[in-house]
Amino acid sequence: MGLPGAPLLLYAQGNLERLQAPMVALVGARSCTGEGRGMARRLSVAVAEAGGVVVSGLAAGIDAEAHLAARGRTVAVLGQGLGAPMARWQRDLRSRVLDAGGLVLSEYECDTAASAWTFPRRNRIIAGLARAVVVVEAARRSGSKNTAAHALAFGRDVYAVPWSPGIPTAEGCLDLIEQGAGVVRGSDTVAGLVGGAPG
Repeated sequence: MGLPGAPLLLYAQGNLERLQAPMVALVGARSCTGEGRGMARRLSVAVAEAGGVVVSGLAAGIDAEAHLAARGRTVAVLGQGLGAPMARWQRDLRSRVLDAGGLVLSEYECDTAASAWTFPRRNRIIAGLARAVVVVEAARRSGSKNTAAHALAFGRDVYAVPWSPGIPTAEGCLDLIEQGAGVVRGSDTVAGLVGGAPG
């Protein structure tokens, strides 16, 4: 990755060719709205159809929708080792990503379990791989905003979806836009990120 704090190595499972395409991170809330799920799917399809690869964190909600809609043009970064136990729904999601031709990465040794400190570290890898981070839906205090902060530190572009005020899982997006993040108006915005120069 060539960035401050980059891992010395990454453990991989799946299609390494996914690392050769321009990557756009789509991240967001686990407990998201139906509108957020739909937006994640539309944006993911747009990135894939533009020739890009969707990067996310293999979590429930926005991450899961983005991974699945990319139909194999996706990279999932884990907050645990590749061989560590995970919930059944997450194992199923990983299998679907791999079966479709995607890639799963982790900086942790095989049996390292997920913990409160592994996920913020995972977020910096998501930000470092991508040329831009798009926050689809996020609360004011969230891992998605942590990923956005890493992206800014790495000189990447940050974008957010402008939801209506008052939705708890939209406040983080509105905060980011207030602070200067780009606005995602729809699929054309993220498709353009695939062809743009890396940040």
